[in-house]
Amino acid sequence: MANDFYEAIYDGRYTTKLRWASHTQDPVACRAHKEDVCALEALFKTDLLAEYDVTNNPKADLCYAKAWDMGHANGLHEVAMYFEDLVGLIK
Repeated sequence: MANDFYEAIYDGRYTTKLRWASHTQDPVACRAHKEDVCALEALFKTDLLAEYDVTNNPKADLCYAKAWDMGHANGLHEVAMYFEDLVGLIK
């Protein structure tokens, strides 16, 4: 995996800059935060699949979902590492 991809993870490219707010405290800020997190996670997935040249692979979503399940609790770098371990199964 390219160092610049990991650097993007550690530099916060896929991390929201919006403050978190509970729905009861500030529903507008809560919705904006959730939308930003979803958009950044989608960007991360797109970049990860492109990094391994599996964007058009029919099993890429399944591979990503498995890596996400295994690693997201520990951060996006863990998802990327699990994906790296699993991607050979679909190539």
